[in-house]
Amino acid sequence: NFEKMKDNAIEIINGIDIYRYNLKTENDKDKKHIGFVIGDKYNYSKEVTSLDNTGVDNYAFTSLCCKAIQEQQKQIEELKKEIEKLKGAKE
Repeated sequence: NFEKMKDNAIEIINGIDIYRYNLKTENDKDKKHIGFVIGDKYNYSKEVTSLDNTGVDNYAFTSLCCKAIQEQQKQIEELKKEIEKLKGAKE
């Protein structure tokens, strides 16, 4: 049951707010964690949460990041071609 992901990973990642935070059991002066927060008042993506939506699916999140890198690399290659084309037009 495989299906190639066609969603825009960069858009999904851009819609996730990243926070610095301490857990309730930690002191506010302790080193803060970095990550996104799951909940109604927070911007996160269900694409990267567990099935019950209570935690992070690290494999899904890592895979989404890999797809975003692929998308960015494609953009970089297209921009490089455009730059070379513009350089050639100046000469």
